[in-house]
Amino acid sequence: AEHPDIVAVSQIMPVHLQAGTDNAVLMGPRYLHVEREEWAALQADLNQWLQADGISLFSAASGRHYLGYTATALERVGTVDLPPLGCALNRPIGQLLAGNELRPFRRWLTELQMWLYSHPVNAERAKKARPEINSLWVWGRSPWLFSSSDVETAESLLPKATDRICDDDRALIYTDSAVLAGALHSNVASDANNPVVILSANSQPDINELLARGVSPSRPVHLIWSEPLWCYLEGDLAGWNASLDAIDRFLTQIQSAHPHAAAQARDLEVDNGVDLVWQRYHWLTTLYTRLFRSK
Repeated sequence: AEHPDIVAVSQIMPVHLQAGTDNAVLMGPRYLHVEREEWAALQADLNQWLQADGISLFSAASGRHYLGYTATALERVGTVDLPPLGCALNRPIGQLLAGNELRPFRRWLTELQMWLYSHPVNAERAKKARPEINSLWVWGRSPWLFSSSDVETAESLLPKATDRICDDDRALIYTDSAVLAGALHSNVASDANNPVVILSANSQPDINELLARGVSPSRPVHLIWSEPLWCYLEGDLAGWNASLDAIDRFLTQIQSAHPHAAAQARDLEVDNGVDLVWQRYHWLTTLYTRLFRSK
């Protein structure tokens, strides 16, 4: 798609605003479980509706979704965005939407929510007793410094088996974080010492994704996985446990594929940044939990 007049972009996420006692609580994508077909239908119709305001909705190489604003659009919605998604998940958002600076944005957001309310996708979700996609969370406003040809779709840059990784001495980072991958990718060409980055197309790490790119099992891999933290922020306990189990399985796969398994064995901790540290599964941990923490 062409976006010749874009001057700024914001990241967006479809969300559900759950009515609370005092104000709405923001529920995120792990609560909504938006299906690909649902989002495709919603995105196509939403783009048409947004055109009148000079706004374009598009997806970047990571699969993240963005709003592109023309100068006219900025006059319509204002120049201030909401706080980052991670600051709002599973929390009341009344104070985050307050203030005179956000008045134009609040007006535009109210109109958007009314449009979403009547969309057929939400009508179908309501029939199935599924939460509605009743708002978008918009954050991270930045100037757009690129030409229209630089707007890349998710399909154009997803890892493919033909995208081989050179067997060299550089560090290899395997991550689900598009923010990290994008920041590192932008500097790879300018510095031969920068790490090689593989942005996963999945929510769980998988050794087959590395093998398909030509990565040797004996090559050290730095696994940086954000899914457990996002599950924690959304209060998704099942997702939290599933993501940690997936990391366990990945590490087991790595060790099994290594020609010298003993050399690959190492201690690992995953710190989610809020003083909760997870260590690899061990049968003694389960035994301790059952004996001493079951009451």
